[in-house]
Amino acid sequence: MKLIESQFLPAFFSLPDPVFLIDHEGTILDANEAYGSLLSRNPQECIGNSVFRLLLPDLALKRLENIIEALRNAKPCYWDDELNGRTLRNRAYPCIIPEGEAARLLIIVHDISDIGQELKKERELTKKVIESIPGAFYVVDAAGKFVYWNHFIRDEIVGKPEHEMRDAVGIDFIHPDDRPLVAENIMKILQDNQELTSESRVLFHNGELFRWFLMTGKRIILDGNPLLMGAGVDMTQRKQGEEEIIQLNLELLKAYDTTIEGWSKALDLRDYETEGHTLRVTTMALELARLAGINEEEMGHFKRGALLHDIGKMGIPDQILRKPGKLTEEEWGIMRKHPVFAFQLLSPIEYLHPAMDIPYCHHEKWDGSGYPRGLKGEEIPLSARLFAIVDVWDALSSDRPYREGWSKMKVIEHIKSLSGTDFDPMAVELFLNMIDNKQSISFTTGKT
Repeated sequence: MKLIESQFLPAFFSLPDPVFLIDHEGTILDANEAYGSLLSRNPQECIGNSVFRLLLPDLALKRLENIIEALRNAKPCYWDDELNGRTLRNRAYPCIIPEGEAARLLIIVHDISDIGQELKKERELTKKVIESIPGAFYVVDAAGKFVYWNHFIRDEIVGKPEHEMRDAVGIDFIHPDDRPLVAENIMKILQDNQELTSESRVLFHNGELFRWFLMTGKRIILDGNPLLMGAGVDMTQRKQGEEEIIQLNLELLKAYDTTIEGWSKALDLRDYETEGHTLRVTTMALELARLAGINEEEMGHFKRGALLHDIGKMGIPDQILRKPGKLTEEEWGIMRKHPVFAFQLLSPIEYLHPAMDIPYCHHEKWDGSGYPRGLKGEEIPLSARLFAIVDVWDALSSDRPYREGWSKMKVIEHIKSLSGTDFDPMAVELFLNMIDNKQSISFTTGKT
C-alpha cells in the first residue's frame, strides 16, 4: 500500500488498531475509537489538536520533518514513539484528496513494545560496542549529520551533549583546506560504494589547533538509506615526524646544493681563464631547458649537472688545463677524458645520478663524432644536447688570453653551421629563438 484515495478512508477507521488522519502541519483531522482509547479520550476531543502535543520540542520538530518529507515525496514512512512505557510504531500513508494532491497522512499505530524491548537491548549492546572503540567512530547521513557516534566524537571533537549531537555536521570539524577532498570522498562512498582511506586535519572543540587523523569510510544501508560508517585514528605524532623528516631532507638537499656550488666555484678558480663561465652557462641553460619543456622536478637535476659540467677537469693536470698555448694531440687525448673522470667521480654519489647526463655527455655530437662514447642523435640525453649549445656560445663569446670573444652574430652563424653535425637541429632552433627574444647583454659579456 503506497497511496490512499480519500473515498477509501472510512474503511481504515474501522480497524482495531489506533488510526488517525492529520494535515501537513500535524493537526488531527479525524480519529477512530482505538486512537481515543490510546489517549484515554473521546475521539472527537482529539480532532483539531496537534499530534505533537505529547512530544518534546526537538522530537516534535523531527516528526514534522517526517510528515513534510512523506507528503512531498508521496511515499509511506514510519517512526517509533514512546507513550506510557510502550513503543508505538506509526505507519504513515499519504492520502490523495480530490484535487489529486497528497496533502494528508493516514497514520496507523501498532504496539511493538515486545519487539521494541528486544530492539532496545540490541541498541544498548551496539552502543556499548561503539563506546568501546578507541579513537573516533561515526555514522553520518548524506547531509553529513551524525546518526551514530562514540564518546570520542561527542566529547573530544564536537563537544555537545548527547541530545544535540544529531544537529552536528561532521565536515564542520574538518580543516577548511581539507574539506573539498573529504566531501568528494563522502560522495564516492555513498554513491559509488567505494571504501576509502584519507588523511585530514580535525578540529577539537576545546582548542584552536587541528590534529591529523587517518580516517576510513564505507557505505552501509539502514532503513533503505545509504549512510557512511567510518573510524578515525589520531596520527598527529606520526605526521609531525614525517614533516620533520621532510624538513631534514630539504636541509640536506640545500647542503648538497651548496656543496655543488662550492665545487663549481673552485673549478672556475682553478681554471682562471674561464672564471664566471659556470654561473653564466648554468643561468642560460636553465632558461633554455624551461623553453624545452623540462619539468620543475628535473630542473633541479639539470641545474646540478650544469654546475658540475666540468667537474671531470679536476682529474686533468694543471700543465694541460692551464696551458696558455695550443694543446698537443696527446694532451687533447687527456683533456677529452674529463667527461669520464666526471662519471667516475659522481657515479658513487646516488643523489647525483640524475644530474650526470650533462657532465658525462655534453661533448657528444649529433652526428656521433663526439666523445667519450660517440653517442648519436637522440641517444644523447636532451639535457646534454641543450647544454652543449650554451657551453659553446659562452666559450666563443668570452674573452680569453689568446683571443677576444666573438661577436654575437659570428657565434650565431657558427652555431647554425654546426646544426645537424655537432648540435641537435631542434635544440639549435629553440636556442636561436631564445636569443632573438632577449637582449644580448643578458647572455654575453656585452659584445653584439
